[in-house]
Amino acid sequence: MSVGINALIKNRQEAIMSRRLLLLFLAFSLCGFYALAGSLDDFRIARVSYLNGHVSFQHTDEVDWTAASINMPLQPGDRIYTGDNGRAEIEFDDGSVLRLAEKADVEILTMKDQLIQLRVSLGLCSLINRSGVPFEIDTPAAAFTTTEKGSFRFDIAENGDSDGIVRKGEMEATNNSFSRRVQAGEVLHVASAENSSEILARYDQRDAWDDWNDRRNADATASASTRYLPDYVSMGVASLDQYGSWLTVDQYGSAWVPMVNASWSPYSSGRWIYRDFWGWTWVSDESFGWLPYHYGRWYYANNIGWCWIPGASFGFHFWSPGLVRFYEGADWVSWYALGPGDYYDVNNLFFNNQNRANLFYLNELRLMQKRGPNDLVNHGSPGAFRSVRTDQFVNGNLGPRVEPVRGLTDPSRAGRLVTGSLDVHPTARSFGQVPDQTAVRPTVKQRAVVVRNEPVNTPHNERFVHITNPQYAAPRAVGAAPVNAGQRQPTRDMRSNQNSIGRNTEVMPNRNATQSNQTAPYRSGSQTGNNAQQAAPRTQQPPAGAAGASSSGTRRMEVTPPRSAPSAPPSMSAPSRPSVQSSAPPSMSASPSMDRPAATAAPPANSSAPPSNAPVKKAPTW
Repeated sequence: MSVGINALIKNRQEAIMSRRLLLLFLAFSLCGFYALAGSLDDFRIARVSYLNGHVSFQHTDEVDWTAASINMPLQPGDRIYTGDNGRAEIEFDDGSVLRLAEKADVEILTMKDQLIQLRVSLGLCSLINRSGVPFEIDTPAAAFTTTEKGSFRFDIAENGDSDGIVRKGEMEATNNSFSRRVQAGEVLHVASAENSSEILARYDQRDAWDDWNDRRNADATASASTRYLPDYVSMGVASLDQYGSWLTVDQYGSAWVPMVNASWSPYSSGRWIYRDFWGWTWVSDESFGWLPYHYGRWYYANNIGWCWIPGASFGFHFWSPGLVRFYEGADWVSWYALGPGDYYDVNNLFFNNQNRANLFYLNELRLMQKRGPNDLVNHGSPGAFRSVRTDQFVNGNLGPRVEPVRGLTDPSRAGRLVTGSLDVHPTARSFGQVPDQTAVRPTVKQRAVVVRNEPVNTPHNERFVHITNPQYAAPRAVGAAPVNAGQRQPTRDMRSNQNSIGRNTEVMPNRNATQSNQTAPYRSGSQTGNNAQQAAPRTQQPPAGAAGASSSGTRRMEVTPPRSAPSAPPSMSAPSRPSVQSSAPPSMSASPSMDRPAATAAPPANSSAPPSNAPVKKAPTW
């Protein structure tokens, strides 16, 4: 009897110990998972999605300017400058885009789940906010924060004067002297001088810059590839239509085939750069080279060649710097394009917080990897491996003239499999340098910009003027409604506040006032010829007591012509897209919809995002 009791006690103790070990294992697993995700709670991703002319890139002031390149992944601290003839576009993972005209200077300050913060110190740019996530545009005169989806335009003069224009949506402009809402069809001019002033006026004009933006919007929304991808995927989707086609591959389902020559292979046109926090990151020179290199897998089929397989929809919750397998020799580095089911270390994945992946999704990705580290589905396929000398790898010299490593036929047998991160130390040329291209540098000295929210990872505080006035310093949570959102904020006389930016301002009527007292009309004055078609964001304040000042306290304004907006060169126009008529109203009713239209055909079963409380369907392939 005692033997039975002792055995029962022993079994119970072993069960308790096993339960404790299991809990301890789960705790360590979760700690490891959250250690991976802890610093990524607000992870977002952006890329350079369009370039034309001279465009330069810089990461922090300690790194020299280099020529920017298409598909460059961006992070806080990155700065883009367009030269005299340059244009650029930055695409964000929420579907929003920022387009830069010539001589524009933009820096990414913050990319969080609830806020994207940009410094715009010079030039003309347009923002298309497609998700409603607040964008804070910090300029030398004021901080402009979008409060909903819409189309916004900003024009910053060399003296720091800043114009914020709302074509659709609404935003809030703030500095130490005022906080004011700007609605659709309005422009707010804010002077950056010590005696700052702001003027609100109606805006109903268009120019070539607006038309070019509308054509870009149309190209982005009219994409047939959306039916093959999850509806929350937007970055790089439009380029798939232009440079390839979709078909069905046995066993793997929907696949995208690029329009390339027969000898082409993935990860062959581009270079590896070193990015803080991500490590070695692939930057493709190809216009379509975003989605196929950071999501999904590549597969070689004898009858069609190389094709990209998106895979399961939940795979797009994770972003990879490059889905390859690295092999390393004494003086060479080789990479292999991963295929369906090939093993990949999930610790090299980064979460896309637009649809935050959880532990269940991460485990599903592990289960989809059916092959071991040395079992490669594309092994033996043409161009599956690319090998270069180590010095060529770190310096980005991976062009077609690079000679292959002599005597190396199978890197998977001759080299060492890299199981974690590639342990190759970067050089000064590893941080984005484009070989054989020169960079243009800003010719106008940077001005400090007004910030409402504290930027992240920005030690150079002299570049920012913080809003210290407690009435306008945004103690509210980011993304909440503006202070007194129901009415326009009156401009107060802040002459007693020595820390204020603006002084000698006048009271403006609120939204409850009559239409005649709300905003003054925009008048183009003596514009003639082509200038008559240009927008007029530059305003001029009449002197006190001038004939233009009304006795009711509301300003009547004469508006001076703006500096000419750039005309779209022929190479930038889309012949298949009709130009938007210049008579379009401020609400953009004649402009293409900024929301992606519903697909005309039902997407494949593996492309719909799974509900958070339902089992996840795997791709029929992996």
